[in-house]
Amino acid sequence: VDLGTSGVRLCILEQKNRKQSPTILFEASSRWSDEDGAKAHTWVSVLQELLRGCDKKLLQRVESVAVSGTSSSVLLVDATSGSVTKDPRMYNYAVEGPAGSRAMELIKKH
Repeated sequence: VDLGTSGVRLCILEQKNRKQSPTILFEASSRWSDEDGAKAHTWVSVLQELLRGCDKKLLQRVESVAVSGTSSSVLLVDATSGSVTKDPRMYNYAVEGPAGSRAMELIKKH
């Protein structure tokens, strides 16, 4: 799963042994606007939509999941419930006020 600033991509691979390259069994993607990409429910609903498009028998064969966030985008979730706690923070999110000023001071210092 690749979640990022422009959308989400889903790919299911099969690798029979370490000597062979993996085979792509399923691939899907969806793009979103900058405005929609800044909303947590967009990330969740689009990923669910892509998963619904995958054969259930294939999903049952999945043994592990890797998630990548492009461009330093972040979606925070509660560790216990899995519920989203904040809307995504994109790579170009501007932090202003005292927290932003302090962060810049620390960056300049190091």
